[in-house]
Amino acid sequence: MMLLVLSMISGARELLTPGAWRRQGSAYQLNDSASEPLRRQSIEDCVLL
Repeated sequence: MMLLVLSMISGARELLTPGAWRRQGSAYQLNDSASEPLRRQSIEDCVLL
């Protein structure tokens, strides 16, 4: 049950901020500001769908 809740939280986080997080091992870490243009493009692609 706990795994399901944690999966839902991580999924919601990615939906709200697409491209802002990157997987590092078994955890996630915020992307640095250098990848901001890629994140913006990812957001725009999601909006266009």
